[in-house]
Amino acid sequence: INLFGNYNYNKNKNESPFNLYRAQIDTTFEQHSKMFSRNESHTFKAGMDYSLSRTSTIGVMVNGALSDYGLRNPGRTVITDASVKEPVKLLDVANTTDGKRDNANFNLNYRYADTAKRELNIDADYGLYRITSDQFQPNYYLTPEGVPTYNAIYNMVAPTDIDIYTLKIDYEQDFLKGRLGVGGKGSIVETKNDFRRYDVISSAKHLDSARSNNFNYKENVNALYVNYNRQFKGGILFQAGLRMENTHSEGRSIGRKLDEGSGVFKPYDSSFTRDYTDFFPSASLTFNKNPMSQWTFTYSRRIDRPAYQDLNPFEFKIDEYNYMKGNTQLRPHYTNSMGMTYIYKYTLTATLNYSHISDVFGSPIDTIETSKSFMMKENLATQDVVSLNISYPFTYKWYT
Repeated sequence: INLFGNYNYNKNKNESPFNLYRAQIDTTFEQHSKMFSRNESHTFKAGMDYSLSRTSTIGVMVNGALSDYGLRNPGRTVITDASVKEPVKLLDVANTTDGKRDNANFNLNYRYADTAKRELNIDADYGLYRITSDQFQPNYYLTPEGVPTYNAIYNMVAPTDIDIYTLKIDYEQDFLKGRLGVGGKGSIVETKNDFRRYDVISSAKHLDSARSNNFNYKENVNALYVNYNRQFKGGILFQAGLRMENTHSEGRSIGRKLDEGSGVFKPYDSSFTRDYTDFFPSASLTFNKNPMSQWTFTYSRRIDRPAYQDLNPFEFKIDEYNYMKGNTQLRPHYTNSMGMTYIYKYTLTATLNYSHISDVFGSPIDTIETSKSFMMKENLATQDVVSLNISYPFTYKWYT
């Protein structure tokens, strides 16, 4: 029996300046603010492995983190009439956000390994995330001389629940003078988000149904892979693999919006479903007949999916004129990479890499309602990256 565990405590504070200058139609906005953040977290891990026999081991493990965070974002925006270049009003904000991020992951695993170099690993996991966010945002308008005129105060409450289920199986054995690995993984992710925005009038909260909604997202990814590597005569090492992934995702955003024809609020259901299958090959070829001079060539294709929060259409307001929101239409981006590495006398290493990325994520600033702006991640374009890395460690006397 093997028992293990650890615990960590962390407490930190950060300060970040934020400056934004924006010219739109006949008005300019000059914003200066600072974000003060705090975070206090407890992270933990505990587990046990039990040897059933010389070849078999079963284990359990739990790990997670409990964190409490807060944000303060005071700032001022000077709003100027560009035609006369004179300020017309000032906007003071004093945003505060308090919340919790708690998560726990539970794992049950089994490992088999015998003297014939056959290995089987099975992992079953369940992870849960519970996130709460309570944002209070007062907007105070003043004359250019600093005299208060009117206020607009909001309160945004956004709890989020995320549940992740996975099952993974990997098997390896010697095959055709090399090493063969096969396996599969299935995962299910469910997220539930309930966003409520309130207008605060005379200390009383009134739900804004047009800007409140409920977003639920479910994603199922099933993957199979095969990988083979072999050492040939003459110092040639070959590796090739292929992974196939099938993804099914469903998103549903429900709320109420104003019908311009009737002038009344009506319910809406913004739902989407996606199904796609991808193949991800990888390969490498190494020449090391002369250990003092080695060459390696590699190729791979991979996928990067959007973060769940980036799909969430809710708004995170910086002030009345600036906010951020998610994009339900955001697609994954794909990267094809190839590289060449040369190692000389185990010290000099030079690597040349090229990668092509399609549907790159970007966050352009867009406008709405004439003078308001928002940031939302989109699939903008393609990206090509060429990099050259050279390293040469050396030792001189007692210096390294």
